[in-house]
Amino acid sequence: MKHLRVAVFILSATFVWVTPVSTAVAKQPKLELSGGRWWDGEQFAAKTFYSVNGLLTPVRPNHVDSVLDLTGKFVVPPYADAHVHNLADPKDIDVDIHDDLADGVFYAMEMDPSIELSADTLGRVNRPDSVDVVYTQGLVTPSWGIMADMYAMLTKMGRFGQRKTLSQVDTREVFLIDNESDLQKKWPALAAKNHDFIKVIVAFSEEQAKRRRNPHYGGKPPEYSAKAGIDPEVLKDLVQRAHAVGLRVSAHIETAADFRLALNSGVDIIAHLPAAWQIGAKTGFTDGSLEHWKLTPDDAQRAADKHVVVITTIVKDPSDPDAAKYREVYLHNLRLLADHRARIVIGTDMRGSVPEEVLYISSLGVFDNRTLLNVLTRATPKAIFPTRKIGELRDGYAASFLALDGNPLDSLENIKRISVRVKEGIVIEVRSSPVGDLDSESGVGEPDNSTESTKIEEPNDEERQN
Repeated sequence: MKHLRVAVFILSATFVWVTPVSTAVAKQPKLELSGGRWWDGEQFAAKTFYSVNGLLTPVRPNHVDSVLDLTGKFVVPPYADAHVHNLADPKDIDVDIHDDLADGVFYAMEMDPSIELSADTLGRVNRPDSVDVVYTQGLVTPSWGIMADMYAMLTKMGRFGQRKTLSQVDTREVFLIDNESDLQKKWPALAAKNHDFIKVIVAFSEEQAKRRRNPHYGGKPPEYSAKAGIDPEVLKDLVQRAHAVGLRVSAHIETAADFRLALNSGVDIIAHLPAAWQIGAKTGFTDGSLEHWKLTPDDAQRAADKHVVVITTIVKDPSDPDAAKYREVYLHNLRLLADHRARIVIGTDMRGSVPEEVLYISSLGVFDNRTLLNVLTRATPKAIFPTRKIGELRDGYAASFLALDGNPLDSLENIKRISVRVKEGIVIEVRSSPVGDLDSESGVGEPDNSTESTKIEEPNDEERQN
């Protein structure tokens, strides 16, 4: 699990370290990509591609700098994570980038940085040797919600330096919006801080009036919450304002009613499946029914009709006392969404790795391996960057891919067996380093030369001329 990263590093004997290419490399080499079997959305087919200026082409250029031998490999587009809470803090970002690249994740959607983004942070992402990220800045929450409590807690912990009160971080790291007046007043700052999407908290909307500022419905961040989210009328206004200036809106939800409200309000992204975080009596529902979190066929059809992106974030530890209840809800909802061809994409919410999320979903038996591979490598990257030519391996698309040591159609576990990573024509080398060799500041260790590197061959003179 990613949130246990520090403990994992201490307990493990070795870990995988990604050695990125220097940003001084301005021109990608011309590569011949030979010998691999390439994923086309339906099957793996033997092909030879070339990487020219960071793009794939089936046409051999006049000059080839190197040959990348992919013999025996199964080549897929890179993975993506549509719901993360990292890649924002300069102190951690090098390790965050390492973890994602090691997992094969080249694209990410940051749903709440809980810190103002610095030039240092932004300079380390969205480049060929790193992870490509879209960010929201300034989560939208009512003052009575659990995220207001979370930010109050963070201020007391010193997360924001000398700013020690919630009012001092309002309109910077978080936007407290209770009513139309708050939205009108704070909208200019909210719109100015965001360049792609806005994240808003929708929670327990079926009992919004009952739970608002009601101490009976409490919460303890980040363990649980029964607190209400944004006012439904304010949500509709927020979505209209965002769309008018070209911004998408992502909604955190808790229940099936929240899913419905998000659809009715016109949001673009639903950041979780119902019950992705919590379930049961701690959420304020004491009747024991799971119907609070189960979607209807109409919900699924309307999600498909509106082309709303639905992010999973459902991986659960089997030892969780409610594991069986979660599985029942997820199985029900995913079957409906799949039957109605809704846009499902992969996200972790930092509760595990992308491969773990995909394998958990696979264990529910709703999707076959082919479908999940396309969700992971096609649907998710395109949901994060809808205008870019990524997520497919064909002429004119980014020369970004992973080469796997086994066929994921035979066993989805093979999505973890990554032996080659290439991003926009640049090979990202992976080596194993002992934990003891890590520099405590940079996190960079000396490479272990016993680990096999990517096999790149220089073409001979005759090959160069052809």
